[in-house]
Amino acid sequence: MMKKYNGIGKSISKLMVLTLIAKIFGFLREIILSYIYGASSISDAFITGSSLSEVLFVGVAGAIMVAYVPVGAKIKEDSRLSRYTSNVMNIGSVVIFVIILICIVLIKPLISLLAVGYTGQTYKNTIIIGLFALFSSLFLYGIHILNGFLNLKQCFSAFAIQSIFSNSIMIIAFYSRTKNPYILGFSFLLSLFVPFVIIFFIACKRNLKYQFVFDQKDEQLRKVLLLAAPMFASQIAIQINGVIDRSLASSLDTGTVSAMKYANLLCMSFNAVFSGAVGSVLYPRISAESDDKEKLEQDIKKTMKIMCIVIIPIILLSVILSEEIISVIFERGAFEKEMAGITAASFAIYALGLLGNGCCEVLNRLFYVIGKVKNTVICYCTGVLLNICLNFIFIRVWGYRGLALATSISAVYMMLYLIIKLKKSSYDVRFGKVLLKTFFSGAFMVLVIVGTKVIISNFNISSNIISNLMVIVFGALLGTGIYALLLFLLGIKKDIKENSLRVNGK
Repeated sequence: MMKKYNGIGKSISKLMVLTLIAKIFGFLREIILSYIYGASSISDAFITGSSLSEVLFVGVAGAIMVAYVPVGAKIKEDSRLSRYTSNVMNIGSVVIFVIILICIVLIKPLISLLAVGYTGQTYKNTIIIGLFALFSSLFLYGIHILNGFLNLKQCFSAFAIQSIFSNSIMIIAFYSRTKNPYILGFSFLLSLFVPFVIIFFIACKRNLKYQFVFDQKDEQLRKVLLLAAPMFASQIAIQINGVIDRSLASSLDTGTVSAMKYANLLCMSFNAVFSGAVGSVLYPRISAESDDKEKLEQDIKKTMKIMCIVIIPIILLSVILSEEIISVIFERGAFEKEMAGITAASFAIYALGLLGNGCCEVLNRLFYVIGKVKNTVICYCTGVLLNICLNFIFIRVWGYRGLALATSISAVYMMLYLIIKLKKSSYDVRFGKVLLKTFFSGAFMVLVIVGTKVIISNFNISSNIISNLMVIVFGALLGTGIYALLLFLLGIKKDIKENSLRVNGK
């Protein structure tokens, strides 16, 4: 049924390019949103209202998709895989529809929980947009399951392609400059319906034969539910954390929710381009080789090393050039300089947790494959609890900066927790040697970037955007150039390959 899992590097590279393009469309969407609406009441209402589907159902969809893949990887015949996929989609959709009906009845307290600081028209607009977001959750769920099916078929690009269409629809809606919550809400609904139709068509081209089947006693479905339940518990904890983050942010100055959302989106987009691509391609591969511990260990260890090498310079660039990056991307139109400063500071602090988030993306899936889901549940729940506690402590001292810092600290904690648990399970995923070399090379990279900023600032360029753009381009090129050269001289290539050579007995 499935092709051999080869050409993993080619698949990751292709998906990274498509994900980058999709993220550019996502940034364009946020740039237009910030340009036309700024950090305002209507932008806060849209961001909070549209997040209702994410808060309530992304955890469900994500948990089921993660559980769907390892079960589906064991099914060899296309006909059985189609029936299994259809059954998971149909039963899940019915459950989600029932939850939507309950949420409609409870919409006011839900919005009040999401945004304790919203009143008046902002509150009303958030409710209207939130109702549309609830119904869009059906299509969101379908997209996740179909993406899992396509990953099993070695088709990793559909999710990025549908994201491009989704963002394009919202870009058109924002360009209309409407402040009508009904139009914005319907546009959000459409932005998930159209991609669902597209990804469903792609799945049919990959031999999905959709069936109206509702078999609650299906053995594969039971396996999915058993695997998804712990993951769902983790996702609920994460969503509760997100609710508290947004709720606390809404108690600060108007526009803080929007500014922090832009910063987190930009930061997570960097993570998605590499870590997300690696996770999507690697997961079906390690699911298929779940009985071979040596191969699992080899793939994960090599992946972790490469992630360190790639993510460390991204963190350094994000922290040092945060003001320039945010200024070039967002600071125009209705997006004021003060809000740009909040966004830049939040972005720099969120970036500190990039390595933790990236490693968790990979390690979390490994625990599913080796059947130690309990560890991931404990990890995420304790990580969220830590984040919430730090939120209430840090917001009193550093305001919005404290919220961002709490998020980054909890991400690093979760990464360390999973690594320690893997070590106790006799899996060797050490990458400390590579990490030391990347930090050493990164120190020189920082010096080069700071020097570039000082030199360009002395040119007295009249245009602030051109000056910042020059700092970003030349700083990134020279800094990463020095970083790559030092890693090469330190023999990083040998460090990456040493695990492969040992496993293969060379």
